[in-house]
Amino acid sequence: MLNFIRMRAERACDYASNSVHIRATNKQEGINRTFEEKESQDISTRFRAGRA
Repeated sequence: MLNFIRMRAERACDYASNSVHIRATNKQEGINRTFEEKESQDISTRFRAGRA
């Protein structure tokens, strides 16, 4: 019985850990995507202004 409870607790901890990791990864990807979009806009603006 205690083994079963311990296994369930470990599984719950793994789930929570994975969930936090996934959210952190998604947030970082969002930051990277925003930066890439801004960078591409800056490049296209400079290109149109003849400064590329």
